[in-house]
Amino acid sequence: MTEFLRVFTVPSIWVRDRAKPFPEDYDRVVGMANAAGERLWSPKTMPHDPNGVYAQSDAAEKKLPTNPKLRSRLMGFFVTYLAQADEAGAARTAEYNCHSFARAIIGEFSESAYSASGQCAEASQVVVDGSVVMRGLDLGERGVIGWWHEGFPRGTHSMIGLGGGDCIQVMAANGYLGVSSCSSVRNYYDAIVLDEDPSGKHADYGLYVAKASSATVG
Repeated sequence: MTEFLRVFTVPSIWVRDRAKPFPEDYDRVVGMANAAGERLWSPKTMPHDPNGVYAQSDAAEKKLPTNPKLRSRLMGFFVTYLAQADEAGAARTAEYNCHSFARAIIGEFSESAYSASGQCAEASQVVVDGSVVMRGLDLGERGVIGWWHEGFPRGTHSMIGLGGGDCIQVMAANGYLGVSSCSSVRNYYDAIVLDEDPSGKHADYGLYVAKASSATVG
């Protein structure tokens, strides 16, 4: 059954190397409405996110398609990691990245097991075990942008499908959530791969999905 999660977003653009703007925009998620309708907000600035400050008055409401389990897990992650810690607007201190977010949403992540290198290694395993798809992600489906480089798998970015060609992801380590089209994510990483590897040594580059049904929230 499709449900909707009310979120509040401000327009943003992809940033490369914390400095270069990239001509692909997305909706930065800065707030969510809980089951009681209360609006929960992220801090007005996130220390590790290059996008800077926002104003609640600039945020527009957006309804994300979900199912009951996906809705619950998205809200749970937002409350645990992204909602401001106190009335003064302080940021929370728990660490996370795009991979731990995606694993939390599909029910495979434990905060006590977090390490950035460990999450990247797990994402690279999706490249080993999964397959490349030439489509958007289904509702609740995890995808990993990855490739093989000199014989080694590299899982670079994880995201969760919202259906209809869109996805949600953590945009920077310990940063905001963002909603974008899956094609925008591909365009962003297409440019990175071209910069890193103009000779085309990144083999089997693409959007990988795990073959196991557990990689989809339903």
